[in-house]
Amino acid sequence: CEVFSKVFILPLDKSNGMLNTIPANAQLLESIESQPVKLRKLVLNNFKLISQRFWVEFIRSPHRFKYISQFKWNVGQRTGGIQKADSINKSVQSHAVYYTYWCNEWARILTIAKQKGLQGKFVTRMHGYDFDEQQNGRGYFPFRAVELPMWDRVFQVSRYGLNYVMNQYPASKNISVSRLGVNDHGIGIISSDKKKFTLVSCSNFVALKRVSLIVDILKHLNVPYHWLHFGEGEGREKTEKYAQKQLNNSDFEFK
Repeated sequence: CEVFSKVFILPLDKSNGMLNTIPANAQLLESIESQPVKLRKLVLNNFKLISQRFWVEFIRSPHRFKYISQFKWNVGQRTGGIQKADSINKSVQSHAVYYTYWCNEWARILTIAKQKGLQGKFVTRMHGYDFDEQQNGRGYFPFRAVELPMWDRVFQVSRYGLNYVMNQYPASKNISVSRLGVNDHGIGIISSDKKKFTLVSCSNFVALKRVSLIVDILKHLNVPYHWLHFGEGEGREKTEKYAQKQLNNSDFEFK
């Protein structure tokens, strides 16, 4: 919002009032909902786009056999994306910058909208689950060979991610590393009137996040602290029991 005169926020699903405050030049739009439509009519009206995507994917993708074995699922993904892409083309302005923070369903919808005439610059970001096939339940990302060249810029959060995608799709020239985080301003001044140092962490409790390592670090601290963690997930109960065993109950709190 500091850089652009107007910013539109378009949630993939209904926001349910979770967005509290936004800058004056930002506007929250309604989520895109797929409308009931006959599959035969949808396919006939978009036959050229669908067939083009399927043939290009079959020729270029390193996962063509998985693509064939899951053909029905892939068809469903395309048709659902087409409906939402049509809604975008009707509801948003062209010649803007379209940015999706995750290379997920929104990324797929935007590339379809671009093929159907939406004008502007298209930018996406990749983190982990949205490019790493080992984290994907199907073992591959359908139509990635088609969609990657359609982005003006693709930002990877790590060098590992960049090399991973380039190894799969060596022809891609629009990918670069843009790490997350903030500038290092050094260690801030800890007020002397505070009796405890406060540590705040936020993440899901999946094994990948390794929240239990925070416990392992804190048990070695010899300064007063209070740890607050925000997050949910199937590993929460196990991690909380581990923290209760290793730390004093008054020293941590799971929100």
